[in-house]
Amino acid sequence: MDGIDYKLESVRSNWRGEKPKPDYNSSKIRRWQLLRSKAKIVVALFIFAATAISLYIIVFGGEPEHDLVKATKEYNDYLASPEHQALIYPEEDDRAEGKAAIIALVRNSELREMAQSMRELEETFNRKFKYPWIFFNDEPFEDKFKRITSSLTDAETFYGK
Repeated sequence: MDGIDYKLESVRSNWRGEKPKPDYNSSKIRRWQLLRSKAKIVVALFIFAATAISLYIIVFGGEPEHDLVKATKEYNDYLASPEHQALIYPEEDDRAEGKAAIIALVRNSELREMAQSMRELEETFNRKFKYPWIFFNDEPFEDKFKRITSSLTDAETFYGK
């Protein structure tokens, strides 16, 4: 038995005790070092961005190329130019060359709504181009419908069933 005890004691003599506990102070220090290095990177990026913006302003700065007053004057001059006026108001001969018409499927009972739609379309578009109006109905149109709709436009009006 003495031999067994001896072997156990020899093993115990080589054992140095419990595992050492972690040093929490050193991990806090490592965290602060990591945060400081990240902060340095952020500050460096900010300085780089500020420098790049400053150089851009210095190189390309000065007076802006597109002055608002100048651009407004040029636009108003274009609106008054004959080229633009020809686009908005074509010549009388050119108006007849367009192969288009405005077609409406409408009933006699929908006269008020049709008249409102015609007024809006004539004011914004058709008074310039004078496209003919073609109305279709599932029954013959009343004279009142024909009279009112034809009075709302300078273009030709056609009525079909």
